[in-house]
Amino acid sequence: MRKITDWAWSMGLGLKDGIQRIAAFHNKALNKLELPNDHCHPGYIAVLAAYINHNRIPEENCSLPGEGYMQAIGMPMALWGEDRYGQERVNVGRNYSLVTALKSVEAVDTATSSINSCIRQLTFPDRDVYPSGITELNHVVGELHDNVWSHGRSTGFSFALKWAVPHTCRTDHYLEFALADCGMGFLRELRRAGIDGIESHQDAIAWCIKEGNSSKHADLQDDWGQQLPPDFMGSSVFGSGVSVKEKENNHQGLGLAHLMKLVNTYKGQLLLATGDVCLEADGEDLSYSPLRVPWQGVAISCRFKISDLSVDNDNDNDEDDLQLLEIMRELGGG
Repeated sequence: MRKITDWAWSMGLGLKDGIQRIAAFHNKALNKLELPNDHCHPGYIAVLAAYINHNRIPEENCSLPGEGYMQAIGMPMALWGEDRYGQERVNVGRNYSLVTALKSVEAVDTATSSINSCIRQLTFPDRDVYPSGITELNHVVGELHDNVWSHGRSTGFSFALKWAVPHTCRTDHYLEFALADCGMGFLRELRRAGIDGIESHQDAIAWCIKEGNSSKHADLQDDWGQQLPPDFMGSSVFGSGVSVKEKENNHQGLGLAHLMKLVNTYKGQLLLATGDVCLEADGEDLSYSPLRVPWQGVAISCRFKISDLSVDNDNDNDEDDLQLLEIMRELGGG
């Protein structure tokens, strides 16, 4: 197996770096964060945004890596609602999406439309019909966004970036998508849902990536769960002991299983961290590595070569087709 290591993400800090490093630069007594001026990949950026938001670090107490770059990708706007970037973002939608906060049901829907539009523009801007890899990735992004809000009970952040594959003279590019929250995490969510046999964070990941498993399936839904109003933001107004249903019939549990299929089919690379462990996937190869600094919540970073995503793959599994069509219907797709 060609295990994913820091160098494999090409001379930049990724998701695992963010989890291991960011907390070390956080002065909790003063609630100040002063980070080195490092080059950061989307996984690091999503983790950074979730960490700052979770710890309620004010803007004046944050020294972000690559201040101008962070302004350009909208990090301060996503975190503190302030956009002081004085230039036109000519490359947004061409080379990157804006950092997007998933803080309400409406924000999730907006983020899904925005990120997926960017993915299409980042990969094949001149097409009206897209390869199956792009279409399937769009479906998965929507489900992952939705799951952050419905499962994590916490504001999440997502970001997408296109960057050149090393040693290809810019003839091929990676598309990297990342998402992170500081919510419940898989283990707490499965224990809350009463799933038996889950003893560790690794067990929880293995259960969640298996097709057909979902803590939100109909047979596990609490029909007495309270429905949130559309404009609701923040923690449950009903208290921690009351089940909450944010939306009806949209938690099909397909996001992670389909993401794993995409990584397998299109030779992608994936990092998925929760608690004290990180799943590392390189195509069909899977392994787990311990996290010295645990991550509260879930953090995901995946990347694909655009050349691999451009190859249409026939899907002759009727059940999978029906599941994908269900996601498309829920996301308002065609």
